[in-house]
Amino acid sequence: MHFNKRTAVMALTASASLALSVALVTAPASAKGSDDLAEQLVKEVETKNLMDHLRAFQQVAEDSGNYDRAGGTSGYDASLEYIKAELDAVGYDTTVQPFPFAYTEELKESFREISPNPRDIPVDVMTYSGASPEGGVTALLTALPVADATPGCEAATSPASRRARSP
Repeated sequence: MHFNKRTAVMALTASASLALSVALVTAPASAKGSDDLAEQLVKEVETKNLMDHLRAFQQVAEDSGNYDRAGGTSGYDASLEYIKAELDAVGYDTTVQPFPFAYTEELKESFREISPNPRDIPVDVMTYSGASPEGGVTALLTALPVADATPGCEAATSPASRRARSP
């Protein structure tokens, strides 16, 4: 199954809203007397409360300027502040614990053929691709035979002068 950024944000928003609603109905004082947490949640979590939190998260995304609440963005920071404030308001003693995570941001992508037919070629950078060096990458390309069943997979299909060398 393929998830795009919008699907992932919607899923995370729904999960955060549910978790926040669960935390709010199981505030420290009320959760202590419960023998059956699942039963308590079924009775106390209300759709209206979930929707209120979803609307708040949507507002945070809209206020971020780019409809984003991903880690490393102002939308993430505002989401964190919202959740912390809601939990603190019902009696939780919250602590924010920073942690490192992989983050990629596409600043620029381009692929240009300069010869024999100068043109821009559409490109899409894959998530978590490594960064290219400052100024980009320039390389010679080798035309491969069209009828080759495994183009570029054998040393014989590339002149020795253009083969990658191990350090």
